[in-house]
Amino acid sequence: MTDQENNNQSIDRVKSYWVGRSTGEYRCPNISLFRFLNAIGFKIVEKTILEVGFGHGADLLECKRRGGIVYGLDLNQQAIEDLSELNNSHKAIFRAGVDRIPFGTTFDFIYA
Repeated sequence: MTDQENNNQSIDRVKSYWVGRSTGEYRCPNISLFRFLNAIGFKIVEKTILEVGFGHGADLLECKRRGGIVYGLDLNQQAIEDLSELNNSHKAIFRAGVDRIPFGTTFDFIYA
């Protein structure tokens, strides 16, 4: 099996698990992420932030609440539709390792 075939199989497995899956109720943001950012002195205000695979979007929305300019990528259309609090231009369908990042900007912080 070629590397491309292996890559396609991996993409198909991930897609079959995540695509169409409901993101469900609101969930608490990852407290450890924000403690870490605070510990290293990273201030979110006016920083451009990208979350790859935002799922339910709690961390992304917390970054926005703290004054960040937020962008999100997810391979699940349902996640994108469920995250109605973000402008559509700041979230997009994305298959990591396959698609180019669709935003014409640079980022101060990228996390997954």
